Amino acid sequence: MKEVSNMNWYSDEVYNYQTKIPLKIPGYDELYKMMNYLMSVYVSSENKHIHMLIVGAGGGQELITLGNRNKGWTFTGEPLL
Repeated sequence: MKEVSNMNWYSDEVYNYQTKIPLKIPGYDELYKMMNYLMSVYVSSENKHIHMLIVGAGGGQELITLGNRNKGWTFTGEPLL
């Protein structure tokens, strides 16, 4: 049986996520910089039109990091529920 969560999109945890999560995970911001580097190396420099599906993009930091640094890429973000 699936557990039912008491969390909702309007809770304080949701609104404070971006400020609290770096305090819980050392190097949080660096993980996204490394992800961007690895993705930009993996993707061919000849293919500038990338459309990427980000599964679990609840906070959207992946979208912000990759979108700001890779202007030709487009994204679809799906939150995990």
